[in-house]
Amino acid sequence: MKKKIYISLPISGRDLEAVKQRANYIKESVIADDYEGVTPFDICPDSTLPYSELMGRDIAGLMECDGVLFDFDWNESKGCRIEMAVARNCNIPVYKLADERVVEDADTRLFTITLNKRQLELLSEASDCHSRNTCGQLDVGLEEVIEKAITRTYSTADFDKRHEISEKVKTLLREVKSLAWNLGPGSNKGVKYDDGADILFDIHQVIRHHLWKIKPEPKYHYTNDAAEAIIFGSQPAITIKTLARNE
Repeated sequence: MKKKIYISLPISGRDLEAVKQRANYIKESVIADDYEGVTPFDICPDSTLPYSELMGRDIAGLMECDGVLFDFDWNESKGCRIEMAVARNCNIPVYKLADERVVEDADTRLFTITLNKRQLELLSEASDCHSRNTCGQLDVGLEEVIEKAITRTYSTADFDKRHEISEKVKTLLREVKSLAWNLGPGSNKGVKYDDGADILFDIHQVIRHHLWKIKPEPKYHYTNDAAEAIIFGSQPAITIKTLARNE
């Protein structure tokens, strides 16, 4: 006897015939031959019934199946999210289809995000930290993070104890650096080792310079943040615009 796989996909608010075609496509073309696909339309062909009754029947049918296959956009549907919760709570195996839709210009599109100053600072710090860690510069990339963690974790310890823990962590980081990157203390792979790290460092440079520009005078003009970004990665430099208060 074939095992049954319930097919969960968004229905409400969508073209019913298109959804039926999608459900049948998954049932006929995606489900393996040794399984039997079960769609919501198999369970309840009458789509004019009240939503609560449709969902009740679908969930009852789902619970009779050996697994649930969720379409790629299941999370956009309240009904699918309910079915996901039921499947997980009942320990029914869950499977998900990957989103195979292709946007031809996806790699060349430009995007805008709106951040406040604190968020911009944190994005800069995160970009710098991950860039350094990728290149094996753990002693710099994680230094501030580790010191903050030690201070919080050992808040009641004296300075000597915290210093002892800090030195132990540094020793372990040097071991990781040696094993993973084959690097000695104070050395790192630097730019052009990893393009993703270079792109992140470029982002960090642009943000820190922008934050420097909006600082009021007097300010230092010979620090790293005072310099224009030098682009190392394969992507163009990001642009930052300070919005007017009414924008």
